[in-house]
Amino acid sequence: RLVAMEKWVLDQISSFDIKKVEKSVKEAELKTSGEIVPMIVKSSSTVGHVPIVIFLIALLFYFMIDLAQFGYFESSTLNFLIWAILCLPVSRLLAELSLVQRLLVNQMDQRDQVELRAEVEFYEANLKNTEGSTGILLFVSLMERKAVVLADEAIAKQLPSETWNEVVLLLVDGARKKSLSQGFCMAIDRCGNILAEHFPIDPNDNNELPNTFIIKE
Repeated sequence: RLVAMEKWVLDQISSFDIKKVEKSVKEAELKTSGEIVPMIVKSSSTVGHVPIVIFLIALLFYFMIDLAQFGYFESSTLNFLIWAILCLPVSRLLAELSLVQRLLVNQMDQRDQVELRAEVEFYEANLKNTEGSTGILLFVSLMERKAVVLADEAIAKQLPSETWNEVVLLLVDGARKKSLSQGFCMAIDRCGNILAEHFPIDPNDNNELPNTFIIKE
């Protein structure tokens, strides 16, 4: 596990549930030579602009209230500065909320950045280095509530990307319902069954990657 059990993790999944997911990986890999790696990250998208956007919205709100009351901008410079100063820390606090981030990051950007992060993590988890090129990543980015399934070359040659749509839906459903462990366990089991048909377990199979549930910021 790559980070300590921080609050954002504990809000989503318990240490007991993490062990359940890792047990699911172990059981699924008894049926297949594939190497299954589950992973969650807190966020994949760039959100540095979010507090600025919130702050600008707050200023716009101030001017709109002023305009609605007087028909023109009446407030003093001092009142405006007080409002702006109060809004700065509030903007930072609101910008930390996943709901606010989802609202203020373009959906297409979210999708692209989640896919890019999944590709990077695929390589960092050594999934590209399995002997039979049968590594597969089950990736969930929590803030965006999006999931990606990435399979290595040998799997991708035999199974089209559409094969994993059901697995993705199970992961996304678990994230949305805050039932991550259930979503992952069901997705891992389904993934194992699919792989077992095309990549059955070899008598001399080695577990090349640890059955660890990877958690990252």
